[in-house]
Amino acid sequence: MEELPPGFRFLPTDEQLVGVCLYENVTGTLPPSHGFLIKHHDLYGQEEPWEIWERFWTGGPFFEDLYFFTILKKKSANGSRVDRRTGSTAGYWHRVNSGTKIEVDDYVKEEYSASKKTFVYRNPTSDEHDVWRMDEYSLELEGKRSENGDCVLCSLRKIGAGDSLYSLSGESADCDCAHCRWRRRQEFSDDEDD
Repeated sequence: MEELPPGFRFLPTDEQLVGVCLYENVTGTLPPSHGFLIKHHDLYGQEEPWEIWERFWTGGPFFEDLYFFTILKKKSANGSRVDRRTGSTAGYWHRVNSGTKIEVDDYVKEEYSASKKTFVYRNPTSDEHDVWRMDEYSLELEGKRSENGDCVLCSLRKIGAGDSLYSLSGESADCDCAHCRWRRRQEFSDDEDD
């Protein structure tokens, strides 16, 4: 298995993930050597997030995120809605923000639109409910069809015991579902107890 030399860490910015890694994957110019840093894997398939983590995580304190190229799956053949169910049970990725635009003008010299959306794993029947976070990076090039279909780059992270789900999401207030409102109230009441 390939690995980074001692002292090196893979800590790309959002702009580098989209403007270099995802752009090169979408255009078919990604060097094969990047394969050990960003795997091609179906994150919207039959595996649960913790199963994916156990398969690909190499350990160590400097690898909080795993990175994957994955293909989006449409709910219907002609539709635009994406199916983000995962695993073999009731699990799915719930979006916790409306998405943020990413500027990659330093890397991409053609017309594009790029964004980052944050999701949390939901499955009320599982101990892993609200324990996994995923950032999904997308890039659309004007007038070009991707060589890799509807490919996105995702980072997967296990939320630590001391981490707040919503502090990790970046834009938690955008989600107004009943569960998110309840979580915000819980965090607020927990803070008052201190």
